[in-house]
Amino acid sequence: MPTMMPGSGRSGDTESYAERLFAKLLRSEGITGWVEQLPIAGWRIDCAWPELRLAVEIGGWAYRSGLDSLQAIQRDS
Repeated sequence: MPTMMPGSGRSGDTESYAERLFAKLLRSEGITGWVEQLPIAGWRIDCAWPELRLAVEIGGWAYRSGLDSLQAIQRDS
């Protein structure tokens, strides 16, 4: 797992276009203290502010598509 650098938004590669767009938005607005792909309990959180105990998962269609997947996303949320 890559080394995380809090505040820089760098800890590993983002997995989707939506995640890259979110990271770009955070950087452009000068928002700091976040890391990408933070490992927690066997999961990787898309974007997190560990000191605030805040996690953001970016939902996108890159890995899911169709009505069955939409229903799975809603059920899992």
